[in-house]
Amino acid sequence: MTPRRAKRGRAKQSTKSKGDIVEEVAAWLHDWPGVTVERNVRLLARSDPSRRREIDVLLTTAVAGYPVRFAIECKNEATRIGSPMIDGFIGKLDDIGIPPQQGIFISASGYTRGAVRRAEKADVRTLLLRGLSIDGLKASILTAAHQSVVFFMVVAESVTFFNKSEEAHLPAFIDTNGRLCGTVAHLIASQWAKGEIPSTPGSYEIKLPIPHDWRMPDACGQPIELLIHEVYVKLRVQALAATVSGRAEEYSLVDPASNRPEKFGVRVFFEAPEARYPLTVFRDQADLDRFLNSRQGYRITQRIKVPRIHYHSAYWPLRRRAAERLRDLARTPKFVEGEIVLPSAIEVEGLDIAAAWEKPMSLEELDELLLTPLRSRRPQA
Repeated sequence: MTPRRAKRGRAKQSTKSKGDIVEEVAAWLHDWPGVTVERNVRLLARSDPSRRREIDVLLTTAVAGYPVRFAIECKNEATRIGSPMIDGFIGKLDDIGIPPQQGIFISASGYTRGAVRRAEKADVRTLLLRGLSIDGLKASILTAAHQSVVFFMVVAESVTFFNKSEEAHLPAFIDTNGRLCGTVAHLIASQWAKGEIPSTPGSYEIKLPIPHDWRMPDACGQPIELLIHEVYVKLRVQALAATVSGRAEEYSLVDPASNRPEKFGVRVFFEAPEARYPLTVFRDQADLDRFLNSRQGYRITQRIKVPRIHYHSAYWPLRRRAAERLRDLARTPKFVEGEIVLPSAIEVEGLDIAAAWEKPMSLEELDELLLTPLRSRRPQA
């Protein structure tokens, strides 16, 4: 007796697993904006208020401000669904107060002709789930899937004023009251944020008009007349990409009478990486396209604009840690053959691109860091 009980227990568990996968896929295929999807909902029976009837998948939406419910019955049997099961579902719908026109029957094994005719007579929708293996326990169509993340970053390479004299440092601009208005890097970052700079890998040269009410600070941080009103900047937009591999499952819901697909979906699964994936740098769109299209199967690409631009070893607008690091490195500059060597990006920002999303300093904070030391040089009256 014990072995037979164990065998029946395993069979029951297997049947439940087969039913669960149909419910799971049906719920997923109907998960749309504006639709609430619930599984295994128990609703009060009108025939017996002390009794509840279970709905495999319940859809709730609104039409003209009124709630509308759709009940889905899911079956994953070894044989085709016959009329008795359709009758049972129709009776359940009547007992819980959902019209048969709002009932959907989903089967993974098909229907007899009598079952389809019975459902049509009652206006119950019948659908056939395709995409399961023969045993009904897993997906039958498995395909490779690849998810790529591409970050687009602006790197400022050189700054030239209208008189073609190149400026090696980062000019800061102040207003007539001596307060910081911004820097060349702020102007570039503003153009990037507004979409004035293409988010396509390549080299570009743009003109940055400087507002006429901006001034330049003198050696003591006091405003002096601005002798330039245009700045030309050479930029490089580069793409940093990484790809994660996984698997894809295909499912469809088909009208059994016409064999016409009613719904189709692909589910993709990716393992969580144990470590950060290395980013490959692309400076040309053609090279990036070859990289993204080199893998077979389903491809998902997420394109993200890095919110700040890269200028002289740091992301601008500056975050406080990077600004303080630049200040400290400037106090002890490195020289090679008598020339100052600018700090590297690794020295200032490190290797993690996530630093580009950290909160930048405000202009007031940057003013205090950059210009307060200059103002202290102002001779006392």
